[in-house]
Amino acid sequence: MSVILLSSSTPIHQFHISQCLMEWNDASSSYEVSQFLFIDDLTLALEQYGTTNMHIQKEEIDSLTSDFIRQYVSLHFEIKAKGKVCPIHYIGEEVSDDLRGLWCYFEVPLLGNEPQISLRNDLLMDVFADQKNVITVKGKNNKEAYFLFKKGDALAVW
Repeated sequence: MSVILLSSSTPIHQFHISQCLMEWNDASSSYEVSQFLFIDDLTLALEQYGTTNMHIQKEEIDSLTSDFIRQYVSLHFEIKAKGKVCPIHYIGEEVSDDLRGLWCYFEVPLLGNEPQISLRNDLLMDVFADQKNVITVKGKNNKEAYFLFKKGDALAVW
């Protein structure tokens, strides 16, 4: 029996999934969103948009890279209330402790007091045909829901 050990500075994973947590904040009438993406997948996605020389490190993420990430997230993540797209207020990002992922943080205020929203999350689906995006929503009055987005899914209504 032979064992071959491969070593790489780039993390390798054979599945393509992201996770997202949306938590309702009564005080600001908005959803606070934490979106996790694997750094290598995000890098490939941003490179498809012509972005090069990105610097995603544990210590800090330069402002230009942060801006590219913000733009990409804004293109691929959406909440609608009353049929209108809610603005995304991007807060920032941080590298995960294992250095493989990136947490992006943003806030999405709802337009009006709409109890029903629609969600779109097609992050990284422009790069990977098998990409799946999971959203956990913790809404008003402790209401909770889970959504799984795959390529071709348009919107989830909640």
